[in-house]
Amino acid sequence: MTNIRRIFVQIPSYRDPQLVPTLIDIAQQARAPRQLRIVICWQHDAEESIDTFTCQGFQFLSSQSNGPYDVHFLEFIGVQIELIDVPFLEAKGAGWARSIAQQRFEGEKYNLQIDAHHRFASNWDGQMVAMLEDLRSRSAKPLLTGYPPAFSPASYPSGRQEQSAVMLADEFTPMGIVRFKSVMLPGDGRFSAPLRARFMSGGFVFSDGMFVDEVGQDPNHFFFTEEIVMAVRAHSHGYDFFHPHVPLLWHDYESSAPEVWEDLTEDLKVGGSIAKSADDMAHVSVQHARFLFAIDSPNSVTRSPYGLGSRRSLHHYERFAGLSFSHRGVHRDSLLPGEPDEAHVLLGTKDWESGLICRRMLRISVFLTLIDDIEVHEVEIMMQNHSGAESLVRRLTSTDILALVEQRALTFVRNFSTSPDQLPTKLLLNCRTNHAGAERFFSITADEVSS
Repeated sequence: MTNIRRIFVQIPSYRDPQLVPTLIDIAQQARAPRQLRIVICWQHDAEESIDTFTCQGFQFLSSQSNGPYDVHFLEFIGVQIELIDVPFLEAKGAGWARSIAQQRFEGEKYNLQIDAHHRFASNWDGQMVAMLEDLRSRSAKPLLTGYPPAFSPASYPSGRQEQSAVMLADEFTPMGIVRFKSVMLPGDGRFSAPLRARFMSGGFVFSDGMFVDEVGQDPNHFFFTEEIVMAVRAHSHGYDFFHPHVPLLWHDYESSAPEVWEDLTEDLKVGGSIAKSADDMAHVSVQHARFLFAIDSPNSVTRSPYGLGSRRSLHHYERFAGLSFSHRGVHRDSLLPGEPDEAHVLLGTKDWESGLICRRMLRISVFLTLIDDIEVHEVEIMMQNHSGAESLVRRLTSTDILALVEQRALTFVRNFSTSPDQLPTKLLLNCRTNHAGAERFFSITADEVSS
């Protein structure tokens, strides 16, 4: 029998007070609510129950046991809703929750991946379908994604942002994970079609339903690795990303919901309430990501069935998106709004790397051996790059020198933003004191810190 539910909606909800308002709005704003099937990985505490839904007009239909978690079936103005009942202390992050929801995919034509704190444009389903279908002339496998404009539940619809946005790379963490930022498009109507995109948002993806089976969500990603891993994998399977040029939904970026990484503490693990803490799971996520990005070699921990597809390579994605995972750099063209330049894929390595901007924040510490009669007149911190060229990092002021002599240590932070070959590989110290060969009394260390 043909599945009349055309859109599979998957939601991970973690103790979120906006889940019910989100479900009400997605149903009420849909053109065809009876074509929606919503599956929620409902991670909740004891204060949340089925009554939370039925008192808001949801009809409870039945429950069934499904592996480790019960599933509750509800209906709201024709929308079929399935709640996968997960006690919140058994949660394992966004990737895991999305994967749990995706296991109930039943071959619907379209897939919508969102969070539990949204509002929706009128006829959002019709608009998304039309927009995706129009993109068939530009791509065989298009998908819509991006950071939706913001809203506040307390004042909605007043105060909601009325422009769509594009995702840009912001920076790499010291462990090699990309962080993103959102830049609003001008609201003057200059864009009449979706814009080609480099990245994907975990909180909004609209695609063909086969995306769930073909790419799927890697459950090993706790939170902060989820989006870049999903983008790399989807690109390798041949999907092309597009940012909507008009708002289709809104996102609450100041959600009052508790955060899973704040709940799943080391203390709970030590006490036996949970098997792994948030820090444990985040660490494993980074290991999986670094293997996928070819930063680290595979081992027993990082092997995963959720690897790359065969349509495009990791190298192709890096050039297309303007990233270098090995250098932790972003191409200068990718730091500004605009569609990707696919000509970058054909550039030679030297030309490509010359356009990379690598940002590092180093915490530099200078130490002075205890010598009572030392007089420090001048100290310079120098850096040496890959080619051996030296340049000045910092010349200590008289105040710096006084602090160094009194405390025997001085620490400062220096930001670097340059091409890979100009990054510091070694720090040097030049000094002038009342002792000959005084450099032996000094030592210098540096470690990278997050901004």
